[in-house]
Amino acid sequence: MTVCAEVLGSIDSGVHEFFIGHRPGWLVDISKFLDTYGSSEMLLGVAIIVGLVWLVRARSSLLPLAVPVSVAVNAVAVAILKDVVSRERPEVSQQLVEATSASMPSGHTASAAALVASILTVRSLMSESQRRWTALDIALIAFACVAGVARLVLGVHWLSDVLVGWLIGAVIGVVIAQLASKILAWRQSTN
Repeated sequence: MTVCAEVLGSIDSGVHEFFIGHRPGWLVDISKFLDTYGSSEMLLGVAIIVGLVWLVRARSSLLPLAVPVSVAVNAVAVAILKDVVSRERPEVSQQLVEATSASMPSGHTASAAALVASILTVRSLMSESQRRWTALDIALIAFACVAGVARLVLGVHWLSDVLVGWLIGAVIGVVIAQLASKILAWRQSTN
C-alpha cells in the first residue's frame, strides 16, 4: 500500500468514526429523508421538471434541457466508475440504511452536485443579472453539501467517496451546460 493510500485510508477512517460517534436523531432523520428523496433517480426526476419548467419560461433557448442531461450523464458515469473502482463500503453494522452498490463515488452526492452545478451554470449563461439569485445559489449549494454529509452520517460512504462524488457531479454539470451552450450558439450561427 502506498503512503498516499495509507493517509487517505486513515483520514477516511477517522472521519467515518467521527460521524458514527456524532449523529443526533434529527440529523439522522434528515439524512434518511435525503437517502430516499435524494437518490439519482429522484434527482433525475427533479432535473427533468426543472428543465421543462425552465424551458417553457425561457422559450427562446433549449439550454435548460442541459439540467436533466447533466444528471443523466452523471448517473451513467457514476455507475461505470462504481464498477471500475469497486470499492467496499464501510462496515454494514455501522450503516443506518441499506446500500448495495460499490462505494466510490457516492451516487447521491454526485447527482446532487450535477443538478446544482448544471442549474447554476445554465442560469449564469442565460442571466444578465445574478444579484437576485444569490439566495437561490446559496440554497442550492447548501443542498449539494448536505446531500454529501448525509451519506457520511448514514455510514454508507467514506469521505473520499463523497469528495469524488462532489467533484464528478460538479464537473459533469458545468461541462454539459457549457457544451450545450456552445452547441446551441453554433446552431444559431449556422442558421
